[in-house]
Amino acid sequence: MANSSCISTCPDFYYGDTTKYLCAQCDSSCLKCSGPYAENCTACSSTATLRYWLLSMCWSVCPGGYYANDTDNACHICPTAINCGNCTYSTGSNSVICTTCAYGYYYQASSTSCLSTCNSTQYPNKANNTCSSCDSGCLSCSGPSSSMCSTCVGPLLLVQNVTGGYCIAGC
Repeated sequence: MANSSCISTCPDFYYGDTTKYLCAQCDSSCLKCSGPYAENCTACSSTATLRYWLLSMCWSVCPGGYYANDTDNACHICPTAINCGNCTYSTGSNSVICTTCAYGYYYQASSTSCLSTCNSTQYPNKANNTCSSCDSGCLSCSGPSSSMCSTCVGPLLLVQNVTGGYCIAGC
């Protein structure tokens, strides 16, 4: 700082350098900091590109498993109680919602939640950890194909095979 007066606290974008006894400039990504490097941030500016604080650094987007909170300009970990792999903060519902699920849980689009099981007309799609719809003839199924039905929509009949079965109108 160019000012030569003594102050007890350094202003934003500066930190107290205890070796030189002056207010020294923070890294440009920091609003507040404890040292000159990007890894010394203690707060981020809400108007900057790198605005979310996590692990003593400012980020433009939060890494996987965290969501951006615009109230405190910080990245917060996705709550483990809702079984998210990734999540976001919904200002509309004023809550954290899952965008992907943790391993062993399946995303249910209708409720934006992660469940260990899917609705009866869906199957757990392990390729993308979502609850996907069964074939239209299946009441319940183990996969997407019409040959993977477990039960059929009435009056269709189930003809079993190694993957589950087909639903047909009659024998």
